[in-house]
Amino acid sequence: MRRNFVTWTFPRPRVHEGLPFANGVTGMLIWGEGNTLRVTIGRADLWDHRGGMPWTPAQNFRDLRAALEKGDERRVNALFSYSDPAPGQPKQPFTVPIGTIAFDLGPWHLVSASLDIERGFAEILTCGERIGTRAQTRKIRLDFDISRGVLCLSWPRGLAPTISAHPAWENMEIVLAPLSYKPPVAFSGKAASGWAQALPADPAVAAGWRTDGDATFVGSARGVDERAAIKTLDGILEDIVSIGGLSLVRRASSRWWRRYWANVPQIDIPNKTLQEMHDFGMFKFAGLTHPDGVAATLQGPWIEDTRIPPWSSDYHFNVNVQMCYSPAFHGNHLEHLKPLFSMIRSWWPQLRENARLFAGVEDGFLLPHAVDDRCTCMGGFWTGAVDLGCTAWIASILFRYVRYSGDMVFLRTDAFPFMCGAMRVLRAVMEEQDGHLSLPVSVSPEYRGARMDAWGRDASFQLASAHRLAEDLVEAAHLLEIEPDPSWTDILSRLPKATLVTGERGSVIGLWEGTPLEESHRHHSHLAAIAPFDTIDLDAPEWRDIVRDSFDDWILHGPGLWSGWCIPWASILHARAGHADAAELWLDIFARTYVNDGHGTRHNPLFPGVSMLGRKAFDSFGDDERGGGEIMQLDAGMAAVTAVQELLAHERRGVVRVFKGAPQRWREVEFRGIRVAGGFLIAARRSAAKGVEWIEARATLAGALRIESPWGNKIPIRICASATESCVILPDAQGVITLDIARNEVVRMTGQNES
Repeated sequence: MRRNFVTWTFPRPRVHEGLPFANGVTGMLIWGEGNTLRVTIGRADLWDHRGGMPWTPAQNFRDLRAALEKGDERRVNALFSYSDPAPGQPKQPFTVPIGTIAFDLGPWHLVSASLDIERGFAEILTCGERIGTRAQTRKIRLDFDISRGVLCLSWPRGLAPTISAHPAWENMEIVLAPLSYKPPVAFSGKAASGWAQALPADPAVAAGWRTDGDATFVGSARGVDERAAIKTLDGILEDIVSIGGLSLVRRASSRWWRRYWANVPQIDIPNKTLQEMHDFGMFKFAGLTHPDGVAATLQGPWIEDTRIPPWSSDYHFNVNVQMCYSPAFHGNHLEHLKPLFSMIRSWWPQLRENARLFAGVEDGFLLPHAVDDRCTCMGGFWTGAVDLGCTAWIASILFRYVRYSGDMVFLRTDAFPFMCGAMRVLRAVMEEQDGHLSLPVSVSPEYRGARMDAWGRDASFQLASAHRLAEDLVEAAHLLEIEPDPSWTDILSRLPKATLVTGERGSVIGLWEGTPLEESHRHHSHLAAIAPFDTIDLDAPEWRDIVRDSFDDWILHGPGLWSGWCIPWASILHARAGHADAAELWLDIFARTYVNDGHGTRHNPLFPGVSMLGRKAFDSFGDDERGGGEIMQLDAGMAAVTAVQELLAHERRGVVRVFKGAPQRWREVEFRGIRVAGGFLIAARRSAAKGVEWIEARATLAGALRIESPWGNKIPIRICASATESCVILPDAQGVITLDIARNEVVRMTGQNES
């Protein structure tokens, strides 16, 4: 199951077609054309923190509800709109671009690049002048020092580039100067050359390079001002050169990647497009979410230097952050969640204040949908600011980490308090209606934008998030050996699991009371009870027909307004429902439509005829949006990794299911090391000759594994355990096998008729 190399061909004329390296803070994109190799430097921690919208006492549930029920659009907009910024100030915080270092290779021209994702280095093939009938070639090797965020370029004999600096200021003076930015300061010397950019109210940044023999080292650093940033960068580059240089970087990088891949699931599937999507996606996941980095934003550390990144490259908590981190779970790298958890923990005072002002809850938490790294609300979108599902969704991720890791300390100190605080706010805005609980003002993320009709009673998304949170709280209380709060069980019994409406296909899950899905929409939020929240039993008689008709209704409206990150979500929904061929097909469509020629994942499609998103760009640049207007986001690519894993193994209502999303025409398929709740690492093989040959579970924690038998409920299962004698058992009536497995024990399951 060796992972493939990923390749690029040149020219690669756009930054987000570049080959990526990162360490969770600093990102490098390597691209170019002709004889010019470019390295664009970005940093995920480089924020201009000015602007944004503070939460005020006027932004409270009572007054918002009154304004909405009166149809007072002016009042609603006033509650959550920006005040005009002072001259020289931005409207909201944003991630600041840095710039590009260019290498003029003289007579050598770029041909192709190959990335060894297992060992973490790349080689770029160049071609020089011809001697007779043969062209001369040289290879440039790229290594990335993960601990320092430094790219190392090794030059072959006969290739000595001319290096030039291109600060983002060159492209963005017209944008940055009105925001009180001053031109960058150039520097050069024996230690390093480059530039330093001061920020008006935040620490400066320096970027540059140092050449030592046949290697050039490229990096960046922060400092209180330009001089301090330059000094820090000098120190970083001097440190590399003085204690081993290139050989040190290569040894350290090789060790890091060896440890990383040792824990990544190995998959072997016949769809090579999806195979690369998974393996290269897990490579990018490492750079996006490195445990010693900062929390991942929409673009992470890979920031273009031609504009302020779309949506400021901020944190969107109504799906995007959650997708960026989704591979941590099945991908068996829970430690990569720590930067996100640490950031959220640092926000607790602000989240408590938001809850107090909005809902009158003193010990609650309220997380708006779009914020910077200090939890400053971006504002201007009232439905996002009051979407309580954002807080509940993050609470579910905190508890999912506990279920996968068994980390009881984290449960006590972080997860459980946050879960309780999120529920207090949700419960505070519920009311009694005909003996049931109800959410009188609720939203479904981004449906109808911020219009006056973009809300209703009992939005299915928020109902599902509330049920997920209530179920998790009851389970968490059991783990902590305390009594569950009666309000949690009350919610489970009296709050609807979804809002049902009459749609074009019969009784279906609606957006909110009286509102079916009326058009294609990029956020599949009304189906969140299926995925991600898993709060309804798809096999239960009372839900089976409703789910079937809801899928039909959803499919009927099609993907005409979908963005890139909608596609892997659609695949996951189909995998959960057992629609294996559809689950695979949507990922194939994603690879063809929302991934650029340099493997970069996009918000809008590459070409018209698929989705109306980005239509204006097609009008401006012709039928192919490659000409400009590209919006790179990482959420879709990370969700696609998770979607591939879910084809092979996923959980529904506490039961692990294998190969439910793997089409039957996949005649040979195998995977190892997919993590599921309880800390079990699952492996399985299916062949054309024998069907499912075996399933294996390795327990990293002691506990009970519930797994659906792929052999049906009538065939006995042979259980071969490493710590106990083999035995034969029958699944229960639902075809579920329940096994108590000791820590570090390995259990192998086969149908009794299998060898």
